[in-house]
Amino acid sequence: MASPLYTMTEVARFYADKMFHGYVEGLPLTPASTIIDLGTFKGYTTKLLSRLYGCRIYTCEPMIPFYKEAVTECSSHPNITVLPYGLGAGNQTFYMDNKGDSTSMCVGTPSEHAHKCELKDFFAFLEERTIAAIDLLHVNIEGGEYDLLDYILSKGYQASIGCLIVQFHYKSATNDANLARYFEVLSRTHRLVYDYHYVWTKWVRI
Repeated sequence: MASPLYTMTEVARFYADKMFHGYVEGLPLTPASTIIDLGTFKGYTTKLLSRLYGCRIYTCEPMIPFYKEAVTECSSHPNITVLPYGLGAGNQTFYMDNKGDSTSMCVGTPSEHAHKCELKDFFAFLEERTIAAIDLLHVNIEGGEYDLLDYILSKGYQASIGCLIVQFHYKSATNDANLARYFEVLSRTHRLVYDYHYVWTKWVRI
């Protein structure tokens, strides 16, 4: 079971290893690659990915205030498409509290300050955009990564993802068991490059 102290230790290790930008550097990507970036926030990492690789990037941000900032931030990069919704296991709506870079999904009845957000089906999106394979799937979606990964693994689509970089969020005591299951399944098709527990984890296809 993760604790705040343990997570702080992992964050310290992440920064000590100079991974603030380094966690997305050195990927086997070319201008012909496709990146899907889920949870772009205000577009900073998306813009960095564009500068590093110059490839087609679809980036999603369902919080409309952040989406608008991401559109502005990425406006000088025509290879980036910023979309005002998230991707997940089906079409649905949900609510999020705006707390800057600590924004989280609402639990229970949304407050009057919560923002209504939209989620679109991951595979319907790929079909609509005629995307057969993803060279990098970059995921930071405030706890929604579990449903998304379950959906991807249920279809066996992980074999079509060249690199997966995901930030897992601690939700309950079952988290570590879920992570162990994901790690076991992904290890059949991918190599674990690094795991900063509940910070960033990176897998590259074998």
